[in-house]
Order: sequence, then C-alpha cells, then structure tokens
Amino acid sequence: MMQPRKLRILSAITAGILTPAVVAAVATSGTSQTPKHETLAVQNQSLPPVNLDDCPTLRTGYPRGGCVAKLQSDLDSLPGNNLVVDGIFGEVGSQTWKAVIAFQQAHGLQQDGMVGPATKHALDAALSMPTPTVDSPSPTSTPSTLSSTAEYVALGDSYSSGEGNPSYDQGTDVPTDKCHRSPEAYPNLLTEHATGWDLGPEDFVACSGSTIQNVVYGQTSQAHREGAQLDKLSSSTGKVTISIGGNDVDSRM
Repeated sequence: MMQPRKLRILSAITAGILTPAVVAAVATSGTSQTPKHETLAVQNQSLPPVNLDDCPTLRTGYPRGGCVAKLQSDLDSLPGNNLVVDGIFGEVGSQTWKAVIAFQQAHGLQQDGMVGPATKHALDAALSMPTPTVDSPSPTSTPSTLSSTAEYVALGDSYSSGEGNPSYDQGTDVPTDKCHRSPEAYPNLLTEHATGWDLGPEDFVACSGSTIQNVVYGQTSQAHREGAQLDKLSSSTGKVTISIGGNDVDSRM
C-alpha cells in the first residue's frame, strides 16, 4: 500500500542567507530515500548588508553568510574576476579561494587564502581607486587640432618610409640597411602639422620593402636587418600609422 506523500522543509538556517526557506516535495515509501536532485535557490538580493571590516578573518570552510557574500561581491567588482555571489567560501581550489590568492599575489601580500586585516585593507584601497575615463573626441576635431602627449609610432613599407625622397636618415641607406627613411616621409610631415604627433627617430620604423611578416617578425635579409616593427608598440603608444601589403602582393606574382 502506497504511503502518503510528505513534505520536507529545507530551511536556510546557516547564517540566515537562504531566505525564504526552500520547500522540496519528496516522495517517501516505507524506507527513507535521498532524492536525486535537491536544489537550494540562493537569492542574492536577500543577503543582509555587511561591512567587510566588521567580519572576522575569512578562510576556507568559513560558514556561509553575508560576510563571504560581501567579499565575493567586492572581488567580483575588480577586473579579471567573475564570481558567483552565493556566500560560500568553499575549500582550497574554490573560485573564491583562487580569487583571494590572485588578489594577494597582485598586491604583494602573503598568499595564504585568508582574508584578514591586511587583505581587507588592500581590498578597500583597490575598491577606492577611481575608474579612468576617456573623453570622447570632438566630432569637429581635425589632425591639426588634436593634442596628446602619447607616443606616436610610424610603421610600414616604402610608402611610409619615404622611398624616392633622398637624402635618407643616417644608417638607413647602407649595405646592411636599405630601409630608406626620408625626412620628407609623410610621418615626418605629419608631425610638423599636427599638434602632439611627436615622432622620435626610434619610433620611425617604417622600412622600404617590408611585408606583413616583416612588421610582425622582423627582417633578416642581407639588405634589411631590423627587428619586428610591432615591438615598438607599448602601453604608452597613443597613435600609429601604417601602410603595408604591397610587397606581399609582389612576392606572390
């Protein structure tokens, strides 16, 4: 004879974060059986507001609750993280633990996975840093009115180097270097007419005869022995001009 169905109440009593309680209907017979699938729906919006500085040291195995959820939320707001805010710290190797270790490593802290006063202080400082903003350019701006202190790098082939406009820069018209960089090349002319487009000799690397492969990997032929043009780009580079591809077409004819 079938036993009547019973209701099991799974109450979120641990730290009070799983509210309201989740009710799961479980069919039972003469003996108790464990259901195959039990899902506890965690509502992030129900987590109470918490000041992380008021929380004890958080670590693996810490009871689930608002303190861990606040830690997860703070870490998730930093670049490079994508954490689930569920209030569960987890064990060694959990996503929250890995995020704590990565944060400690990035900020020169002891990498113990424990969120104590030093880690909390560093986290507060990281969260208080202003987010950089980039001003949108004016729609009426022209190259002659643009200004910037960022580095300008000129890449490319003979169209950029100034082939056919001698005399050439010193060292670019010798047997081992025929890049033929001319003072009359358009990158140099551009710097004369556009504010902020300052081009240093070390940043004018366009070279006659260059192909796309030379831009990426450098040139090692008898007449061209220079490194990869892309190596001149850095985090301070703000402007780049390039012309490339013509010599790639010739090489396939």
